[in-house]
Amino acid sequence: MGDTLRLPAVEIAADRPFLYSVGNSVSTIDSVIIATSTGNNLGELLAQHSSLFIKTYGPGGSSTLSSRGTEARHTSVFWNGLSISSPTLGLSDLSLMPVSFCDKIVLVRGGSSAINGSSSIGGSVHLLSQSPDFTSKQLYQASIETGSFGTLNGSATAIVGNGLVESRTQLFYGASKNNFKYINRAQRDRPTQELKNSATSGFGLMQDIRFRTGDGQYAGISAWYQTAIREIPPLMTDPSSEAIQRDSSLRLVGNYRVNKEKWGLHLSGGIFFEDQRYDDPEFNIQGHYPVKTVLGEAEWRKILNEKLNISIGGSMSSSSATFKEYGSSSMRRDLLSAFAGAKYQPITRLRIQLNIRQEFLYGDKPILTPQMGMELDLLKSYLTLHASVGRNYHIPSMNDLYWIPGGNPDLEPEDAINMELGMVIRHPAMDHSSLALNTFTTTTDNWIRWQPTSNGIYMPDNLRKVETKGGEAILNHRFELGKFDFRISAEYSYVMSTMVEAYHKHEAPLIGKQLMHIPNHKAAAGISIKKGKSTVVINHAYTGSRFIDSDNNAWLDGFLLADARFEHWFHINRSALGLNIGVFNFWDSKYEIMPFRPTPGRWITAGAKFKFHKYPTL
Repeated sequence: MGDTLRLPAVEIAADRPFLYSVGNSVSTIDSVIIATSTGNNLGELLAQHSSLFIKTYGPGGSSTLSSRGTEARHTSVFWNGLSISSPTLGLSDLSLMPVSFCDKIVLVRGGSSAINGSSSIGGSVHLLSQSPDFTSKQLYQASIETGSFGTLNGSATAIVGNGLVESRTQLFYGASKNNFKYINRAQRDRPTQELKNSATSGFGLMQDIRFRTGDGQYAGISAWYQTAIREIPPLMTDPSSEAIQRDSSLRLVGNYRVNKEKWGLHLSGGIFFEDQRYDDPEFNIQGHYPVKTVLGEAEWRKILNEKLNISIGGSMSSSSATFKEYGSSSMRRDLLSAFAGAKYQPITRLRIQLNIRQEFLYGDKPILTPQMGMELDLLKSYLTLHASVGRNYHIPSMNDLYWIPGGNPDLEPEDAINMELGMVIRHPAMDHSSLALNTFTTTTDNWIRWQPTSNGIYMPDNLRKVETKGGEAILNHRFELGKFDFRISAEYSYVMSTMVEAYHKHEAPLIGKQLMHIPNHKAAAGISIKKGKSTVVINHAYTGSRFIDSDNNAWLDGFLLADARFEHWFHINRSALGLNIGVFNFWDSKYEIMPFRPTPGRWITAGAKFKFHKYPTL
């Protein structure tokens, strides 16, 4: 969790989630949390430090995100402004995103298809890099961490630059045996067993180079390579597993930015390669899933006067995949969209934003998505009211359309209307303290669901209309007491996700039932205390019970997880050595996130970090 951001009235150089999300809830993960979580992946961090629900299939398994009661396909993830969600699955695996590669993590809650395009019905996550300042610098960092269950993590960063060029190189390695003991509740005598076939390992490299091409402008090249090997452990109901999954990806992005006093031009383009191999010798199953995606975006911004600024742009993506499950030919999907926005500030206290996007080239049915948001400061800026309403959509994934057997090429896009109303309370003398209260509702038509047909084959269809509604509270407070620096954060969300209309008679009995695997309650609270060179971070996260069948007759109990970390730094001239220790699942809770997927009890880590920095002055 982090500061709830107050969006600037006019900002040519701002990143898209800050500039255009007027009326939405936008927050950042606290920099202290990111700095002390470099051994974690993005799914683990968000599960413990936000009220978003992370659905994970056990240690080393995939992790997906549910925002405001929607499903994983309804929240998009962006890196360098481009979507990195899988076009074949329609979602992102957060377990493959190391926190050590994240400079800034921005969460946009609520629909934002007019800003981001498809898959943003529930929200979006933006992984942002630090903007270059083109000053002379040398910074080198390295860390190593070891822990329970054969865990070993390491990372390294090198940042060098001058007045013309800035380079950032980052490396990551992680491995774990995940051979923890658990109680197998699926067996009658509930024996204690050791998890088998559960080892994981992964390596990543990220390279950013920025070139200053003139006053207020620069060009950049970014590359992100990652590979992971994951053994797939058995369910509690299975005696064994020999399955293994290998994931690799290469993402290449180029961008060019011009930020002048009255106008700005942002250009970006990328090519992404994803490759997944699945092998299960026990059942003689082999799968190979290569995907290539080409993306591009251009945006022009203009300040017309002190009250009005506008933007206009376009984006494209072209994805191709050659799966045996798609048949003998390679399948391809091309998308093209045009978008525009206007921000109007008639008086100092009022900000109004209008966004609109037109999506083309899907089933010859253009999708128009308007969105309007406003913010109003009251009581000498102690109180800010905000509201937004808009249309959002999700285009079916390539697997939804083309998978054999089961794919349905006649699927319609999911069509949603989002509404949000909220307030932010703050004290002008307390820059880093705020309380945000939000209510929201989303009605999604043509909700896609895979279900068995009469011949036993699962097939997706637009079977229902779903309503998600609820509220959330986000608290951030930072203060100093003597020599101590305190940062307190808390989030709570309540959400109901129910079907309100069925388009098939077999679905009718499910009207009014809570959707599977979506908790009504999710909360997180944490505190970090810093004194001098020492920092303590303590966090608790609660996940409410979740139904595991459509009839709401079976469920998994809620659970509370607690983490504690301690870090101390020793400084010697331009170098620093940090030692840290962490305790996870502090209360040794017994829980399941997904049915019959074992999870570890209490476990610990210990590690060291090293920094060396060389600047003209310190």
